[in-house]
Amino acid sequence: MSQNPSEISIKEVERDRCARITKSTIRRKVLETPNFCVQLKSHSDYELFYNLRLNYKTEHLGSITIPYFVAEKTIAPLIRTSEKQLDMNLNPVSNSFLQNTVIGVDPYTEYMKYEWRFKDILESDLTPLLVKQYAREVNTRGKKAITKEQLKDFKLWKTARYRKFWLSSMNDDPSSLVRLIANYFDIEQKCGADYFIPSCPVIDDTDEMLQATITVNDKAKAIKKVDSVATYFLLAFEALSETKIIKGIINYITDNPSKITIIKIKNLDLFQPNNYTAFNNYVGLLREVDLIKRSDPERLFFNLETGYHAYPTLVACSDSISTSVRGLDKDGIFGRPKEHAHSQWFHPKLKVHLTHSETMEMVKLNADTIMDNCPACNEIQTKPNLIIKDNWNPYTKKHYLLTWNSFVSEIRTFIQSHEIEKTRNEIMEDAVNLRKFKDFIPTY
Repeated sequence: MSQNPSEISIKEVERDRCARITKSTIRRKVLETPNFCVQLKSHSDYELFYNLRLNYKTEHLGSITIPYFVAEKTIAPLIRTSEKQLDMNLNPVSNSFLQNTVIGVDPYTEYMKYEWRFKDILESDLTPLLVKQYAREVNTRGKKAITKEQLKDFKLWKTARYRKFWLSSMNDDPSSLVRLIANYFDIEQKCGADYFIPSCPVIDDTDEMLQATITVNDKAKAIKKVDSVATYFLLAFEALSETKIIKGIINYITDNPSKITIIKIKNLDLFQPNNYTAFNNYVGLLREVDLIKRSDPERLFFNLETGYHAYPTLVACSDSISTSVRGLDKDGIFGRPKEHAHSQWFHPKLKVHLTHSETMEMVKLNADTIMDNCPACNEIQTKPNLIIKDNWNPYTKKHYLLTWNSFVSEIRTFIQSHEIEKTRNEIMEDAVNLRKFKDFIPTY
């Protein structure tokens, strides 16, 4: 378990136009794609998924991403315990979760922009000193901002300070940036990562932050000359409206091939009609990734935090997509998602969430049963309306993940039968709220 994650091989098994099936080996673990990557943001998320992985059929939920400060208290202890357990021949006892789950440990540098997440950064024993100093400085300055005018000034200062953190490291003290990248790689390795995610900044609507990200990616590959160092682009949603930035990303991933490329867009929301440019740029990005994979099939592309865009994104070009265990990926300013996700049930046909009251109304109209046969729902078919709201919440999370396991299985079947156009039909006929996203999926 302690070896460097340096081995990766990718084999394309089947393809139908934009969609494909691959069988990859990452650190001697097999990852079959398409795949749903579960994003574990807390200890409770980890426990839920760990038990789900052991007790249910989850062959298409074969990977996770987890913040280092969560992995530090979950995955890392599990690895240590596993290494200490010996069988009769004094060989380490294998842990099926660790053996069968591809793990990505996320540096979560975006949390440097959220004061309400500084607790996670500051309380971790692994956080680099430079990042802790930054968080304390921002915290101290923020506590002095009381009036409306002071808060406005603080917001502007914080944005400038975040940029300065990365740009100064890049331009004024390059050695500190190298140390930071290497430090995060050490953290990821300690926490059981199977591939390396560079500690890139959030790209806002400026070319400077794109160049900073490119610099981090270049230095990351120089520090660790292994295939399992991913190329990583972390974007604020507003960056998606900047065509020049998206073209810059496309040019980089085209000219600098790596085995794994990861794209995460924070607070991705293409529902609004005024997001025309962002929508077109997202579709353009998916198209270019599809073309890259057709010409170089030995590359994997992961799209993280895709929310309601997950299904069409997975079909259009991605080998693996991720959402949280709830499926709602927006980071709210006060530390909570903008959508109140507690106890919301994911409708498999509509591919959106129903509130608890809407779900109970559906149950009532369906003779007190749930209109779904996933294993989690089958466990509560008897009078689900009698389950109190707080106890209902874990079931909705299990249901969501098991539903995605079924989605991926269905997509694989469509690929094998060369009927991938059926995914567009599903969106058009059933997922009425997602109809505009059908355009993610090319017809050729």
